[in-house]
Amino acid sequence: MCDAAETAKESGLALWIYVITPGLQTYAYTAEPARISLNARKVNSVNEVNVYLSPTGEVVRTDEKITVEEPEWYFAKTRNNITVTNPKKYAIILRKLALEEEQLNRGIDSLLDCREPALKYINQLKGDEYTVIYRYYIIGQTWEKIAAEIYFSERKVYLNRRSALNKLEKIYNLEVQNGQA
Repeated sequence: MCDAAETAKESGLALWIYVITPGLQTYAYTAEPARISLNARKVNSVNEVNVYLSPTGEVVRTDEKITVEEPEWYFAKTRNNITVTNPKKYAIILRKLALEEEQLNRGIDSLLDCREPALKYINQLKGDEYTVIYRYYIIGQTWEKIAAEIYFSERKVYLNRRSALNKLEKIYNLEVQNGQA
């Protein structure tokens, strides 16, 4: 692989690595291989590995149909003490993981959609109240960490929080009364 990649590079071509998972979208990226000196059996991998791939480009998702037939022994190898002997079951597990990832991404997107309206109100706060509320609700720091980083007692942080939330409630109620919220 290393020799072929070097020849390709000299010709102005790149080595593309395709990550093909049955039932899922294919991922591809350019990479530069390098030989590794470890014994292949000591490498934590499904396949015996004697090459390290350094990604050189962005990962690209593709809907391109790529068919690769793996020998039966491929699915009987052991990885992390788990033996995969049923490729269909393996594909089902991977599909479930992909669905979980999609659900998680939707949740993150939903939270990011809420972030902008929240910042609209938080940015109206000043000083310590802004710092405490921003660090807790936007950055996700704990009250204890906020207190330590801004050199306040936890009680002072909680007092600033209470004061800030009262102010935010008044700002929001005023907007509701004026039909702006």
